Amino acid sequence: MNDYRQYTVMNFVTDPDFMRWVRFGNPADEQFWNNWINNNPASKEIVEEARLLLLSVKTKEKTAGEEELQQEVDRLMGSIRTFPVEQKGVVRGMFVQPWMRIAASIIIILGCAISGYFLFSGGKKNSYSYADVVSGHNDLIERINSTLSPQKILLPDSSSVELAAGSRISYSATFARNATRDVYLSGEGFFTVTKDANHPFRVFANEIVTKVLGTSFIVKSIQGEKDIHVIVKTGKVSVYAQENASASETAAPKQLGGILLTPNQQVIYSVAEKHFEKKLVEAPEVVTSDETKVKQVQSLVFADAPVASVFEQMKTVYKIPIVYDAGKLSHCTITADCSNESFYNQLDLICAAINARYEVKDGEVVITAPGCK
Repeated sequence: MNDYRQYTVMNFVTDPDFMRWVRFGNPADEQFWNNWINNNPASKEIVEEARLLLLSVKTKEKTAGEEELQQEVDRLMGSIRTFPVEQKGVVRGMFVQPWMRIAASIIIILGCAISGYFLFSGGKKNSYSYADVVSGHNDLIERINSTLSPQKILLPDSSSVELAAGSRISYSATFARNATRDVYLSGEGFFTVTKDANHPFRVFANEIVTKVLGTSFIVKSIQGEKDIHVIVKTGKVSVYAQENASASETAAPKQLGGILLTPNQQVIYSVAEKHFEKKLVEAPEVVTSDETKVKQVQSLVFADAPVASVFEQMKTVYKIPIVYDAGKLSHCTITADCSNESFYNQLDLICAAINARYEVKDGEVVITAPGCK
């Protein structure tokens, strides 16, 4: 999520969520920002200066010429000097810093862009931002976590999302009438989805859509950040780039496509490069219910065990694909207690014992070994 406590005036005036609040002031935004300001009084003055700067912009449907832009900068600079700002009970004029002239030019240009972004998007390139997508629906419930801690939200189908601080989510009051269960996310959420193969669950998060039939996973898609992350905890997840995926493909029941992820895998989508990178999570975890976790961990103790069976057991415990040449490993055995070792430490230990090496490619482990005599 965005740490607004670290924001400067320029950070605020270029933040899409802040701009939407200042320009349109819908109830959900009003609630979020008023609560945030109350919880962060030290930032109140900076927020007010940023708000006044945005309100000073005269936006137009077309981009202003150079002379007109300069006139608007001069007008805005004059306006800034006269704006009263309240600080500790004293009303004062806003002192114009040297950087504000540059900021004024940027803000005016942004103002023109904002108007087109929010109001005049017809016929232009599709925008998949949370603000644009949600504005196209009139029947959505929006929930905003304005607290400093994760907040659990129960969805209409009994699925749930643990919404990170500063994040927001929108969804229909009921999923019963729809072929798909759709939610719209800005920020970060950990979803636990009730299984229903006939009604796919879809999370729209800016440029990507994540489709599941019943599983648990994390989506992190913060407006303005360069990457979007999807991390799978249990089950299987499909991830698509919205501009390349058809609605029929992402809505099709009982099937998954796109980039397929399984537990302990993640995909990182570069917004600028429009590219997916599939990889393992940094610290893979045992994938099992709490009741059987102890048994699964205990199964990682080996006594003169065939290495091939050790890798198979690791695949079962972590649900991570491990590729190896069974023929070359047919005479390799190992004795080791891996129950207290991390996944990567286990790989290091086993590979060192049989003079092998491994690499992680596209979310799976590939073992290269010379074999044993």
